[in-house]
Amino acid sequence: MSKPGSNKSRVPLEDQIEVRLANDGDIDQINAFYNRIYGKNRTKEQFIWEFNSSPAGKALYIIAEHGTKIVGTQCAIPYYVVNGKNETILSAKSEDTLVDPEYRGLSLFDKMYFLLFMECRRVGIHFIWGFTYAQKPFVKLGFEIPFHASMGLMVLKPFKAYTYYSQLAKNNSFFRKMKIFALCCKSSFDSLRLLLKSSAEVNCTEEKIALNSTNLNYIKQKEQYGLKLDEAFLNYRMYHNPYSSNYHQLSINERGELKASVFYTVNNGLCYLLHLYIKDLDSGKNLIRNLIKHDHLKNCFTIRFWGFQHNEELRKEEELLRSLGFTFLKNGISFVGLSLDKEEMNWKNFLISRLASQGTD
Repeated sequence: MSKPGSNKSRVPLEDQIEVRLANDGDIDQINAFYNRIYGKNRTKEQFIWEFNSSPAGKALYIIAEHGTKIVGTQCAIPYYVVNGKNETILSAKSEDTLVDPEYRGLSLFDKMYFLLFMECRRVGIHFIWGFTYAQKPFVKLGFEIPFHASMGLMVLKPFKAYTYYSQLAKNNSFFRKMKIFALCCKSSFDSLRLLLKSSAEVNCTEEKIALNSTNLNYIKQKEQYGLKLDEAFLNYRMYHNPYSSNYHQLSINERGELKASVFYTVNNGLCYLLHLYIKDLDSGKNLIRNLIKHDHLKNCFTIRFWGFQHNEELRKEEELLRSLGFTFLKNGISFVGLSLDKEEMNWKNFLISRLASQGTD
């Protein structure tokens, strides 16, 4: 079977495709392409929120066109990061990497990224990063894969959790289903033991607290850096998110000092811990114990968390949750990163969390 358009012109198909920077007039067609490929129904409102509303600026959105037909997309959403010196740096998160299956093998992935790199450098973006399960194409372009996420979970309702997880993969074997059931039962037992254990009397509050403000920086080491979690970013990522209104923050304050805080969301029986701030171990334990008993989680069957092991701060978070009965599975998504400056990035100093995901599911 010939490739699309091969009978219409003697010009090679790859030379018929234009790769260019998209504009607002392309949004409807971009969404139609995205929804056709993924079988979803992303709206214009959702697109504008995700790609045009970041506090760091509108996304640089690249499209590949064959005539009037979009056959590929790739974009970079500008995100501010902050380091332990309170310096703000402009980065970008890679999103919407997509090539029409009928147009694969034409180097569209590479061509779109080359234009994207040029546009990122033009506006002063220092590095680009993202998450993927497809590693080879990114390595080919020069991206590093310095670490991977692990999946942490605590089961609160074992039978509902088993039904959910056993149906995620088709054709699960009997042995595989038994392993899932055993894991759900063990995790549920650990969570019950935690619930029965009395919590210390602490003042847990539900309020919006930015972890980057005039008097607070959650980045503790000068050489470390992470997303700038100020009021503008939290409003964008969580509280103005058109996909869900179930975003919350629970914190422990003692005499005006923030001791621990967790951003989380609840969706269809799943609670996702998005970001942890822990001043000390005891405060962190008390915070999670109080969270599990919270009314927002009364219909949840599982709590989930992205764990990372590439620096000491993130290892402490995973160790804290393990001590409370969380189980961690090594099947998480890969982080990819590329410096656009001459200076290479030390990715192990990046404090990353699930709050860096797009929050569209």
